[in-house]
Amino acid sequence: MQAILGPVLEDDYIQQWQNGTKPHHTDAFSAHEVTAYLREIMGEGNGTTWRIQCSLSIAARYDSLQTTTADDGRIQYLFALDLYQAILVLPTLLGSMIQTMRFLGPKRCAVSIVEGRSTDGTYQVLAALQDEVERLGAIFYMSTSDVSPQDGKQDRFEGLAYLRNLALAPMVMNGPKYSSYAQVIFLNDIYLCPHDILELLYQQQMQHATMTCGMDWSYGGAIFYDIYVARSIVGETFWQIAQDGRWQFSANLFWADQQTRAKYLRHQPFQVYACWNGGAVISARPIMERQIQFRRNVEAECYMGEPTLFAKDLWRLGLGRIQVVPSVNVGYDNRTEEAKDMHGRVEDHLNMTRGDLQSEPVQWQESPPSLVKCMAQFHQPYWVPST
Repeated sequence: MQAILGPVLEDDYIQQWQNGTKPHHTDAFSAHEVTAYLREIMGEGNGTTWRIQCSLSIAARYDSLQTTTADDGRIQYLFALDLYQAILVLPTLLGSMIQTMRFLGPKRCAVSIVEGRSTDGTYQVLAALQDEVERLGAIFYMSTSDVSPQDGKQDRFEGLAYLRNLALAPMVMNGPKYSSYAQVIFLNDIYLCPHDILELLYQQQMQHATMTCGMDWSYGGAIFYDIYVARSIVGETFWQIAQDGRWQFSANLFWADQQTRAKYLRHQPFQVYACWNGGAVISARPIMERQIQFRRNVEAECYMGEPTLFAKDLWRLGLGRIQVVPSVNVGYDNRTEEAKDMHGRVEDHLNMTRGDLQSEPVQWQESPPSLVKCMAQFHQPYWVPST
């Protein structure tokens, strides 16, 4: 299948980027409050806005990400984000992004953010961030959108796919600025540390993967979150949904795939059919070549989340090297510290001087499982062809 990145190239979407942004609620914060958030994001604050505790030093393990043989002066890394009502997470999320960019080299980085309908100051902080990012030497794209995936006016996954594609649009429209080896770091509104981003990039590079995810958690690390999207390499959900739709088996991860379970327990990367898990590193080439986009399901196709269908299309393109790195653990609220304590931090496995963390090579399965679980509703799963 050769999917076309059509919707992003329609004139009205391009016009939105060319004409700048439509301000969204510019009176939630005072100028002083915006400055306070910017200082926290840029690592110059006094800790008055909440952040999780992250290491301030970067392990030598990641030095190879600073220069590569493919470094031709073009952009190597695009940070893509869709953000709505995200003010509480911005100091940690964007602070970790900024620290990562400083390490990778800002001139090799670009940021593309789509903000949507926020009333909590998110728009004001993001708009003010542009000058700071450009002062570092990176490229900053920002757009706004009134698309609300859950307002009932359109299919939810169609709306989410639109917003994800809109975040990728500047890269597609400005392809010559980007290396053919560029990587997209697409992040949800999650709490994470710079080492989480760097470990995903490192494993993407070392394992020659097409797409790399971590693990995301809710309830302080008690439950793996992205159960609706993620599928193991045998096509199953990461944990079993009971027939009544309840979650009593959520602690029994990878019960249907003992090889994957063994790798997970050893904190070793493993191949999956599909993942997102709070964010992913994705090879930019098939996106820039317009072979693939985020989309909703078509007629007679299983109703799945747009990241699951994105993975399905990667397999169709022969690019099914999709992996999860279980030493990367992220979350969605201020219990992320508990989730990291329960499941481990990247830093826990590293000697910060030598960067020790032995990673087993992923034994890539080049063909997908024949069937994958479709779960349009939790209590009514069934199996469908994987491609």
